[in-house]
Amino acid sequence: MEAQATSYTDAKSGKIVHAYHARLSRLQADSSYLYGAMHDGAEPEFATLSTSSRGRAPITFTSFGDQGTLTESPVCE
Repeated sequence: MEAQATSYTDAKSGKIVHAYHARLSRLQADSSYLYGAMHDGAEPEFATLSTSSRGRAPITFTSFGDQGTLTESPVCE
């Protein structure tokens, strides 16, 4: 499944941040799922998501990586 891209301007740094959102369906209760985040030029990163043991209610989870947002000038020595 491909994620939908969106972007916004970071209030502190003024830099554009790209975010990706994917809607998953048909997840089973009390199950674990492996997911991967991939993009051109980088090694994929994998993690797991576990659902609750019972009930039928929507869940939201967030997975994030280094946003690379520079908030101050680097120190050069």
